[in-house]
Amino acid sequence: MEVFYQAHAASLWLGLAIATIVIFAWLALIQMRLGRLEPRERGSLTPEASQTLSDCLAQVTDLRRMVETLGEDLDRSLQSFGIVRFNPFPDMGGDQSFSIALADAQGNGLVISSLYGRTVSRVYAKPLRNWDSPYTLTDEEKEAIARARSRVEGHKHVPVQEHSSST
Repeated sequence: MEVFYQAHAASLWLGLAIATIVIFAWLALIQMRLGRLEPRERGSLTPEASQTLSDCLAQVTDLRRMVETLGEDLDRSLQSFGIVRFNPFPDMGGDQSFSIALADAQGNGLVISSLYGRTVSRVYAKPLRNWDSPYTLTDEEKEAIARARSRVEGHKHVPVQEHSSST
């Protein structure tokens, strides 16, 4: 083996030198490419860029707070209704009287009822707390409340229907 190395020493040294030059050229090329990438990376981490990033994060935090506040406000806003039309007087034609329930997500709101007569019309309003009222509710008012509640709770759509019971 030693004879082989002595006979081909010049060729082996030349091959080793070429391989070393190729490796150094390859490393130089990689270093140049990394050198081009670094300024871009460093540029994104400048104080101005990091300030912009912190501004964006602050805006996201502010937007999150606003969305939470809007959600709370929405829960307290009137967002559902139920209406029942009926005829309280047997000698009258048409269902001109009605009860309408207006409520927020927790069932707080009011019920308005209008009794239509030939010579007199009356309007009554009753508060709602948790889908109930401290005042006695008529069957039509209870039905209007049930319709409003079903809309809030996501149950099937309850169409406005005629109701023919009397108060």
